Amino acid sequence: MHCVVCSVECVVAGYHFHQGKNAILFTYPLPGSFNSTGLMVSSKLPRFSDMYTLTISSADPKSVSAKEPVHLIKSVTQWFTSDGTLAEGLFWKDVEELINKYAGESKKKK
Repeated sequence: MHCVVCSVECVVAGYHFHQGKNAILFTYPLPGSFNSTGLMVSSKLPRFSDMYTLTISSADPKSVSAKEPVHLIKSVTQWFTSDGTLAEGLFWKDVEELINKYAGESKKKK
């Protein structure tokens, strides 16, 4: 029985790795929304690089209601002070702009 459970967990983990790759968050569609797909937020920081990429896209890119993904590509040095402290307000400002960009593209397509 233990081998069966372990095998199923491996298959599920493999599926999520294949589908999600750099995903850090999946959402459901908003209640009452006409959109039938949630969102996927993915994050990428390549090795030996300071360029950070945050992406908001449809959780199901093949869906009819899927929107074009939006990307924030910025040097992480822009969010830290000279003593190495994260300037959280600056980071959240950029994230809010990305969210507004995604929402704006959604409204334009309707």
